[in-house]
Amino acid sequence: TFCHELMHALEYRIWNYDNEFEEKWYNLNPDNFEYQGKENYSTYYYENEYVQDYFARDYGLTNNLEDRATVFEAICDSGIENQADAWWIEKKPLKAKATLLKKTLEKSFPSLKNSNYPLSCYDNILV
Repeated sequence: TFCHELMHALEYRIWNYDNEFEEKWYNLNPDNFEYQGKENYSTYYYENEYVQDYFARDYGLTNNLEDRATVFEAICDSGIENQADAWWIEKKPLKAKATLLKKTLEKSFPSLKNSNYPLSCYDNILV
């Protein structure tokens, strides 16, 4: 989706503004978790149900970049008009990733704080 690919573009700016972001992100994954690459991600996701609380969809298990892109995609898809459809809020580990992503995007792009972008409707939830 557009939001998925947009997140890949936003990564470059994030890397310049928060050099601890990667470590923070990895710490939100299950203990001893390793990304699965393009060969095994789907099988691993469906055979290990516990990881489903940590990832927006199976493709997020590929690598850290796809993980973030699928989280951002999920947030955008439930966005401003469909907040009631934000199924990911009920999954605490996934909500923690969304919160970190929102805070990091707003740090990297300060103008977002006072704008109506897809994560702004969650200001009272992603804290």
